[in-house]
Amino acid sequence: EQGLDIEAYRDLFVSVSHLPKNEIRQKLGDILFEIVTQADIRNDYPYTEPSDLPGIQALRKPFAFSRTKPDDPADRVYGAWMGRICGCMHGTDLRLHARKITGGNPHG
Repeated sequence: EQGLDIEAYRDLFVSVSHLPKNEIRQKLGDILFEIVTQADIRNDYPYTEPSDLPGIQALRKPFAFSRTKPDDPADRVYGAWMGRICGCMHGTDLRLHARKITGGNPHG
């Protein structure tokens, strides 16, 4: 749903979902995907959700960002452990992304 105005296509979506899983269903699914990607936002949708970075940045609240290294070794171990868990759940090594963001130092 996500605010898209696709109500006119509801019966078509349901009909395609009941077709046997084959190449025709796949092609129709691709067409439905194209319809959805070009759909307008419903007039009654209460949220503003831009998809482009400048639009997102324009709507966000100001925030202060600082990189500090925890003094307590337990905090550093906890942060490393949480990062490892997030990486496992995400399916990739997030430390690599941290190195790219921080210029090689994942600790800031």
